Amino acid sequence: MFTLKNKSKHLFNKIMIVSILLGGNLGNREAYLNFGKFLINRDLGFVIKESKIYETAAWGGKSEKAYLNQLIDIEYEGSPTELMKALLQIEEKAGRKRTLKWGDRTLDIDILFWGDSIINTENVSIPHPELHNRKFALLPLMEWKSNFVHPLLQKKISYLLDICPDNLDVQIY
Repeated sequence: MFTLKNKSKHLFNKIMIVSILLGGNLGNREAYLNFGKFLINRDLGFVIKESKIYETAAWGGKSEKAYLNQLIDIEYEGSPTELMKALLQIEEKAGRKRTLKWGDRTLDIDILFWGDSIINTENVSIPHPELHNRKFALLPLMEWKSNFVHPLLQKKISYLLDICPDNLDVQIY
């Protein structure tokens, strides 16, 4: 199943601005973020913006260890499925083991936005289906996308943060 809503007829034949959230709570957390950004920039697309790094209480109730999270925007030319596959490989290179949903991890990489597109495939859902419920995703987005309108919810990021049900502590690292 593939559905797509975008103004562009040639979505995957041009360079897109893709918003990606990196996070992790094991080992040298900042080094893992930098490792992920390095490989993304080297192999996938030019990193054009980086948010501050945020320290966040663990989300989902499966861990006690705080996370570091950072948002990046990249210029990417390719399909969402290709990017997702490459990001999962970067997670593996960072030693990510998928054993427990919302469990501890060295590096987690999520695609939040693909320009203003809505993309649903068997393996990719963009915008990220839970970003509006996660303060650790919304706060970095506020740095340069506060007026960006979530393409599915049709609400600005600033409004989504105001109504976000997440009450976990998120601080600049």
